[in-house]
Amino acid sequence: MNALSRIIFRVTCAMLLATVFASVCLGQIQKPPELLVRLWPLYRSTRPSVQLPEPAPTAVEQRRPLVAPFVPRKLDINSASFSEIQNLPGITSSMAARIFAGRPYRNLNDLRSDGIPLNVVQGLEGQVIFGP
Repeated sequence: MNALSRIIFRVTCAMLLATVFASVCLGQIQKPPELLVRLWPLYRSTRPSVQLPEPAPTAVEQRRPLVAPFVPRKLDINSASFSEIQNLPGITSSMAARIFAGRPYRNLNDLRSDGIPLNVVQGLEGQVIFGP
């Protein structure tokens, strides 16, 4: 077999395998067809048997993660801008205006007494702090 015919054979076998595998997974057929059973050993023999190992990570790669972990930042409601307050979950522009005008706050109960709905106040728990 020359190189081109080997490639064509492998592509054909791969397409057949994918089709049969999908059919088996979807429950359309119970067992693979006879042609696939006969072609599988030939397909396996045309695949390269040598697998290259992955390179070992360097000392720098082992110590440092590729991406810094996400750490949520709590927003100081007493010093935040109007747009930062408006970007909090559940806060509408009218609520943001009420919060902005009613500062300073000491805790979440102060927000609740200022007319912010209870479900919104509960959603802000753990996301805001109350600075000086």
